[in-house]
Amino acid sequence: MSRARHLRRALIVVFAPLGGCFGLCSNPDPPTDPCELDPLGCESPDHIDIDPACALAGDLVVAVGEGEADLVLLAPGESPTIHYGAQGGQHMFLGVRVDDPALDYPGLEIDFSVVAAPCDVDDAACTWMDFGQRHVVVTDPDLLKIAGAALETTGYVVILESDPEWAADGGWVRVVLRAEVTDACGRTGTGVFDYVIGTPPASTSTGGDTSTSTG
Repeated sequence: MSRARHLRRALIVVFAPLGGCFGLCSNPDPPTDPCELDPLGCESPDHIDIDPACALAGDLVVAVGEGEADLVLLAPGESPTIHYGAQGGQHMFLGVRVDDPALDYPGLEIDFSVVAAPCDVDDAACTWMDFGQRHVVVTDPDLLKIAGAALETTGYVVILESDPEWAADGGWVRVVLRAEVTDACGRTGTGVFDYVIGTPPASTSTGGDTSTSTG
């Protein structure tokens, strides 16, 4: 089964309405399937086609954000919105901003991930818990919005295995949103945003935008 079909099947199971309310349901309307709000309907090709005609080189500068229709870049101390379903499922709507985009060669391949652990982002000894992943390939120009000198796209459903808050276990935990991006010229970059749940030790950073570019 493809990743897209597996994601859609998982979302249908998690967000399907409860049956047998026997007149006790306060809201008899079924909850909206998150895939109906996703720009790609939770479907996506496996890889972007690299255009050999593109001579652009260098790295992408990427920022990861959230939002269903408009991208919102989070500030240090903020946390993204987690949307909850009728049966306890949860998901985020994530997106990216890419500086110096290849406007003549539209298309982005994005790998989103959400991980958590009680440690700093650059702690090599840390064991990160995986809470959610999503792979998308965006080629529709209507989904790639020009924002000044940057390109933005957002609204992609990232289903979470559980709420990262439980990993704090009465203490604290750092949650890291990461977006690894490749454009149609083959350039790559990574955007990272991290935030803290609970109260970390005084020497620990409180999180924020740590967007990077990678070759």
